[in-house]
Amino acid sequence: MLSYSTHKLIPVLLVCLLIGMAIVAFRGSSTPSLLSSLDSGMQSQMQIMAAQEGISAEPAAYKYGWQNDMALMVDRIREASPNSVTTAKVTGDRSGRIDFAGDSPSSAQSEVAAFQSLHTGVDVEIRTNREYSERDLDNALEAIHYALLEQDTVQSAITSFENGVITSRVLLSESSSPNSTLGGLSDLAGVKLIQDKANMTDYIRVVVEEMESAAELGGEESSKGQNHEAPWR
Repeated sequence: MLSYSTHKLIPVLLVCLLIGMAIVAFRGSSTPSLLSSLDSGMQSQMQIMAAQEGISAEPAAYKYGWQNDMALMVDRIREASPNSVTTAKVTGDRSGRIDFAGDSPSSAQSEVAAFQSLHTGVDVEIRTNREYSERDLDNALEAIHYALLEQDTVQSAITSFENGVITSRVLLSESSSPNSTLGGLSDLAGVKLIQDKANMTDYIRVVVEEMESAAELGGEESSKGQNHEAPWR
């Protein structure tokens, strides 16, 4: 009896083992990799990032692949609710943030919820009632940039925004005096900053700097070159 029972259990254990292996194999094959879900362009980017960090492409896709989807989500929010977004940025390996000039639109909240359900473990913080919108900032950038270009002392300019500072780098005419000219241009830029929104100076600083040469324009030698850079999109 003992001998018979032992031999009878062996086939049963083998069957259970094979079924378990099949289930594991099925689960493994039915779960697509995050890397394979990205388009070819994003896959190439993940491979480059992986090589730079000395990791494989799949962990790189887990770490960075969600960022493209976040950018697309923010674009949809901007389209649905123009002039609502102040800034949107990646704040960490698995975190991001969207700031709104007023309350966050209900459509934006739905977009973020759907995004986070798709990208488990990625946290997107929503902040409301910020000081200005992207449109306010873009208007200020354009006003400052073109006001400087209209001055006879300025041949060309590059205007950009980063970390709360609007910077205009100007190529001055040969006859101008840099010290006195830059002071006057800085005053003009400050006036243009607040022409549409008086409290912008509470949150944004304006700096006007002199270019050393036209080479900073990327080889463009034409006068009054228009190099206004809009805020991050």
